[in-house]
Amino acid sequence: MKEEIKEERVDQTDSEWKPQEGAGMWLPTVEEETLIGTVEDIVEGIFGNQYLIKPVGKEDSVLTPSHKALVARMVKVRKGDTIKLVYKKEEPPTVKGHNPTKIYEVFIKK
Repeated sequence: MKEEIKEERVDQTDSEWKPQEGAGMWLPTVEEETLIGTVEDIVEGIFGNQYLIKPVGKEDSVLTPSHKALVARMVKVRKGDTIKLVYKKEEPPTVKGHNPTKIYEVFIKK
């Protein structure tokens, strides 16, 4: 005899539930967009390290993307460092079918 599995529908308006909050992704789209904050953690992503940053004056942390150009510039960044990331521009791909390259500048507070 098969056991019947009942699915319980979750009512999103129910007051006992709250939305999942946490690290969003920092995905800049405007040139000179800047992120200043403290590195809370460094995690191994599929395409390289990702950095969990606690932005100055904000409650929620953000995760950096694994863009090769950004990861390459952050090799000396350590947990606890205060950093400034600046999105400079997007360069068109040199190989047809590839994604554009996002260019960043990375600064570590002395």
